Amino acid sequence: MTGLGWIVAMVVVGCGGGSGDGTPDAGDAVPVDPGGDPAGDEAGDPGPEAPPTDAPAEDGTADAETPASCETPAQGRLAPPVPDPKKFALAVFHFNIQYVAGGLRGLMPPERDPEGMFDYDNDALEDLIVTESFEPLLDLFLAHPTFAADIEMQGYMLDVMMDRHPAVVGKMRALVARGQIAVQSFHYADQLFTAHSRFSMDHSVERNRRAFERACLPLSPVVFAQEGQFSEGMLEVMKSAGQTVGLMKGGPFHYQYSSVPDRLLYTLRGQDVVTTRGMSEGPFTVTWWFVDDGELALTGEMNPYMGSAFRYSEAAAKKLTQQLEQLQADGFFLTTVEDYVRSLKEAGVQAEPLPYSLDLTWRPDDSDNLYAWMGRAGLWGPDEADNEVCTSLERSRIALMAAGAALDWADAEALDVEVPALRAAWRDAMRLQVLGEVSDSTGWNPWAGEVRYSLERAAAALDAAEDILSAVQAASGKPHLAIHTGGGVEALDEPPPGPAWEPAEAPFEVEVDAPGFDVDVTWREAVPAGVPRTLEFTVRLTRQDPTAASVTLWFPRTGDRLIYSPAMLDEVADLALADLPGSQGLVNVPAANGLVGLGGGVFLIKDLRTVHLSAFFPKGESRVFFRDQTLNGAGPDAFRFLVLTGATADEALQAARDLNVVPTVVYP
Repeated sequence: MTGLGWIVAMVVVGCGGGSGDGTPDAGDAVPVDPGGDPAGDEAGDPGPEAPPTDAPAEDGTADAETPASCETPAQGRLAPPVPDPKKFALAVFHFNIQYVAGGLRGLMPPERDPEGMFDYDNDALEDLIVTESFEPLLDLFLAHPTFAADIEMQGYMLDVMMDRHPAVVGKMRALVARGQIAVQSFHYADQLFTAHSRFSMDHSVERNRRAFERACLPLSPVVFAQEGQFSEGMLEVMKSAGQTVGLMKGGPFHYQYSSVPDRLLYTLRGQDVVTTRGMSEGPFTVTWWFVDDGELALTGEMNPYMGSAFRYSEAAAKKLTQQLEQLQADGFFLTTVEDYVRSLKEAGVQAEPLPYSLDLTWRPDDSDNLYAWMGRAGLWGPDEADNEVCTSLERSRIALMAAGAALDWADAEALDVEVPALRAAWRDAMRLQVLGEVSDSTGWNPWAGEVRYSLERAAAALDAAEDILSAVQAASGKPHLAIHTGGGVEALDEPPPGPAWEPAEAPFEVEVDAPGFDVDVTWREAVPAGVPRTLEFTVRLTRQDPTAASVTLWFPRTGDRLIYSPAMLDEVADLALADLPGSQGLVNVPAANGLVGLGGGVFLIKDLRTVHLSAFFPKGESRVFFRDQTLNGAGPDAFRFLVLTGATADEALQAARDLNVVPTVVYP
C-alpha cells in the first residue's frame, strides 16, 4: 500500500474505540457534522518491536498522593437563560488517552514515513491528544462562559495530565466550578469491561477514585463508557462510586428493545438511564449536539492515528462556536447531563422502567455487538489476536487474584516475607492488568502495536503474580499452595488431586468449521459421574494452510431463549430471543464468565484461559456459535469448554464461578 493509501485508510477507519457513530442518534436535531467514521483502530506493518512495557512508568505515570496545593471545587451549575427551561442541549465529549494504545511508532514503515509523521511513542502521542484536542476544547469553553457539556475520560488520562500537564487540570477545575463541564469517568483504563471480570473493574473503580482525588476533581454521577458499553453490571458497579445515571446510545437501545416506548428518562436496577437520542416529551425537548470522540471535535475530524497531521483547527473551533450560539439563539439551554436529569426530576418527570439490558456496545449493528472485539478480523486481520489477548488477560487476572489471596494469607499467618513490598508490586501489576484490558487491542481494527500493548501487560502482570506466589510459597515451608481465589490458602506437602476424567461419548454433535486446519475433537467425562453430568469438550487446531486463521464452532440448542451470564453479575439471564431485535437475525453476547445456556438443562462454559469469544444466538435456528477470525499465532490452538447436562441455572452458575470467576489455583 502506498503512503497515500495508508493515510486514506486511517481517515476512513478513524478511532481508538470511541463512541460516536458518524451519524446522530434518532431525533438529534442539531448534530455536529460527523465527517469520518470514528470506529476503527488503525493498523499497518508491525514495524520494530515495541519497547518493554513491564513497569508502570512505561505508561507515563505512576501512583501519587493527592497534592496538598489543590482543592476540589464543588460542581457548579450554570444559570439557565430563562426560568424553568424546557429546551436542553447536551453533549458528551469522550476522550481516550489510550486512543492508540502504545503509540504510533512502527505503524508506518520508515521508508514510507521519511518525515516522521507517525514517529510518536506512547507518551508523545498522549501529549498530542492533550495539547491538540483536549486543552483547546477547555479554552473554547473558558472563552464562552454560557457553553456547557460533559467530558468523559478514564482516570489514567487524569494521571497523565497531573504528571505532565497540571495546568490543564487546573483549567478543568475552573470550568467545573463554573458549571460549564462535568467530568464523567467509569474506569481507570478504557477497558472492555463487558468481556472481563468484576474483580478487575472493582480495582479499576478504586484506582479511578484515587486519580480523581489526586486531580482534585469531583466525579460526575453520570456514566458514559468506552465503546459506549452499557450493561446491567455497569449499573451495579456504578453504585460503588456513587454514580446514579447511565447513558445508553441509540444503537444499543434499538438492538435490544422492540416495545419500550421513547422516554426522556428510564430506570433499571434502581439507577436512572438516559438515552442519547433527541426527542420531545410533554413540555420538554432535548437535543444531543455531540456524542463522539472528543479528539475529533476541534481537529477537523482528524484522529490521533494521523500523527503530526492531528492538530488543532481554528476553523473547527469557529464552526463549533457558531453551532452552539445558534442553539442558544433557538432557545436551548446548554448544560450538563446531571443538571438536565435534575431538572426533569424537579419537574416531576417519571422514569419508565426498562425490562433488562444486554451487555452492549455503541454500534452493535456494525460490530455484531461484542464480536468486533471478541473474534472478528478487521482491516489488518493478520495482525489481530482477539482470543489470545482476551485469554491472556484472563490468565493474568486469575494469577493476580491468587497472588492477592496468598498475600492476605501470608500477612495473617505472619510469614517471613516482605508483605508491604509485595503488596506494592501487586498493585503495580493490577495497574498493568487494567491498562491491558483496554478495548483498542482487539477491536475495531487494531494494528500490531496495540495488540502487543495488551499482550505485554498481561505477560508482565502474570510474571509479577508468579513472583509473589513464589515468595509466599517459599516462606510457607511447604512445596505447594492451594489458593482459593475467593479467600483462603492451604500449604501442602503434595499437590491436591485434580479432577478425574474418562473418555466419553459425545452427548451431541459439535460442528467445527476450520478451513486450513487439522481438527481434533475430544470428549471426556468427570468421574465419578454426578448430577449434573459434567463433560469436557476440547477442539485442537493445527494449521496446515499458512494463511488459515478462522474457526467456527456450532453447538445445538433447544428452545427460543437467550441464556447467558451477564458481565460483572453473579446471575443468569434468561430472555425470550424473539423479543430481541438484534441485527440481521443474530443476537451476540460476550458471556464474560463463560456461561451460555443451550436449553433443556444443558449449559456450556468457556474455559476463559483457552477460549474467550463472544457467543452468537441466531434467531430462528436451533444452535449457538462462536467464531474466531484472528487465529494468527503459531499454534496449535486448543479451545476447552465444560458441558453440563441435567443442570439448573444455579448449578451452572456455580460451575462457572469455580472454573472462571473464583477458581482454586495450585502453585506451583
